[in-house]
Amino acid sequence: NGDFVKVDHQGVIVRASHGTRMLTHEEISTKYKECVWSHWQFLRDVVNNHSNDFVLLENHFDAVGAIVTAKLVDLLDSKCALHNETPSYASLMPDVFSAYLALYHQENMKQNLGAWMPSVLNHPESFIYRCSKEVKQWLEKIRSSGKLIFLLSSSPYDYCNFVATTSFDDSDWLKYFDFAILNAKKPGFFKKSGEDENRFYAVDIASEKENLVNPVTLNTDMSLQSRKCERTK
Repeated sequence: NGDFVKVDHQGVIVRASHGTRMLTHEEISTKYKECVWSHWQFLRDVVNNHSNDFVLLENHFDAVGAIVTAKLVDLLDSKCALHNETPSYASLMPDVFSAYLALYHQENMKQNLGAWMPSVLNHPESFIYRCSKEVKQWLEKIRSSGKLIFLLSSSPYDYCNFVATTSFDDSDWLKYFDFAILNAKKPGFFKKSGEDENRFYAVDIASEKENLVNPVTLNTDMSLQSRKCERTK
């Protein structure tokens, strides 16, 4: 319907907009019964980030997509108003996701392609915050107390390595973690239960090659200390 909603932990809409126009509380209560988003329970049950009825925008990569999509809703509304037509918003997201794929494709970093990756590689200071000395000391203190620290990301190793190396100002950033799980395919990471779906493969850091012959199990093989793993593709 062209709306963007922000909900609390019970599915109550705390604010919303139609395109870029913010909705008043009265408009929200009129469009949504008791100001509750009707898909909230479904989202909680399936742990998924999209369906035929909605798309969940929940990280920094999605932020630009939210803005672009909202602008497209405004444009479609204006165009349909001129021709006295009813807008159909379902066709917007396939185009937005095509743009996502073009921007964030995993091969873009290796091939220096797209509008996003070359900018990050050439001007990392514009995109990546430097990790403070206090944060590094905090991580070391947690590990020295006997607790395990892991890093979980859906990004592939080459991108994570570049970001972490830049942020920590240390190519040996893995020393701050007991293990790192990359290319995790969240949120599928949390819900897929098939044997092949939940296999992890140790990756040789020097060659960035997966060891597809010997999958590892994180809950039993703690020899993964300070190593990186990726989900099977």
